[in-house]
Amino acid sequence: MYLFDHPGADPGKDRWVLDSPTLRAVLVAVPEPSAAVGIVKDLVAAEDAQLVEVCGAFTNADVADVARAAGPDIPVGHSYFSLEAAPGILRFQEAYAQAAQATV
Repeated sequence: MYLFDHPGADPGKDRWVLDSPTLRAVLVAVPEPSAAVGIVKDLVAAEDAQLVEVCGAFTNADVADVARAAGPDIPVGHSYFSLEAAPGILRFQEAYAQAAQATV
């Protein structure tokens, strides 16, 4: 399962499932990282998730909250970016902030 933030997202609708004979991946957009906590419990149970991965835009505190919600038996990964990616991350953060303000 992969959770990523997208301002204005509806996690009930904004999700995609990739199935293969050996793997089922569920990608879910959340309107903000804090919304992932309420979603991850239900998804872990409904999808029998074995792993949760969250977007690099989540803070360490967000990741800790998601990990608590997922439970002690489900590993939670967190994407990180290299130093070389810093200019792109700054552009992303600016665009994200603008999009978040537009949805208010």
